[in-house]
Amino acid sequence: MFKLTNQIQVRNVTPEEARELLAINNFPGQRRLHPLKARHYADLMHSRRMRPVEFSIMTLPCGSKYLANGQHCAQAIILHGKPFPATVSHWKCETNEDAWHLFASFDVHGTRTEQHIMCAARGFFNEGLQEMPLRTLQCCGSALHILGDGDSPRFSGQPTHKERKPELVIENEDAVIWVHQFSDERHLMKVPVVAAMIATWRANAEEAQSFWWALKTGDNIRGSTRTLRDQLLKNEVGGSATGGGPDRAKAIYSVCVAFWNTFMRGEERRSVKLATMKEVPAPDKFRK
Repeated sequence: MFKLTNQIQVRNVTPEEARELLAINNFPGQRRLHPLKARHYADLMHSRRMRPVEFSIMTLPCGSKYLANGQHCAQAIILHGKPFPATVSHWKCETNEDAWHLFASFDVHGTRTEQHIMCAARGFFNEGLQEMPLRTLQCCGSALHILGDGDSPRFSGQPTHKERKPELVIENEDAVIWVHQFSDERHLMKVPVVAAMIATWRANAEEAQSFWWALKTGDNIRGSTRTLRDQLLKNEVGGSATGGGPDRAKAIYSVCVAFWNTFMRGEERRSVKLATMKEVPAPDKFRK
């Protein structure tokens, strides 16, 4: 967990102190400093229309310090050229994971997006996950959120805190590392497709490798598997009548799993009739 280590007081922060704060403004996932926003704050300071600003500094278990909140205010004080009232808080994090949870909580003046938080978390992932593209981690996080703990996915009505998706990536590291081998293929790196990939991998890892590798490369591919690959490449999976949003995602996932089941049963099919499905199909675990 993280805890406050000082009694928060309002005091003047000098331009020199502001420069020192910007020197530790390198936490993974931190947004870029926008000069116009800082200039606007400085103008408000000049005209005495700016309230006291806020700075939050966190210390990690290794002793490194990072500015968690207040980069634009620090730059504004430098531009203002005079000390300015500010609240300064210091936080101690017991673990690296606590650090990005704390970072995610500062969203008063500009919301931390899922991308910001995943990028911050990636800096503290195990080595195998750190090397992955951010888009792959985000896609896997969303797919794992859809899947939950079982193979009965939910495509709507499941709000989540932004920090939950990085946690899911950590909890399912083996699955994410497996998905990474397909991350260069745009036709596969879509959230409902990745959800289907992970669901089939959970059902039968060996067969999933064969099935999805063929969908990636097209090598020695034929029959139903070729049909699915062609649909994925043309972005035609699920048809056009399903609309968008959760319904579209549900359709894409269902089609992918239906073709997987066909593959596992040694059967052939050219299409999937979504209208006749009473529920989302579960992936077969054993080849027949």
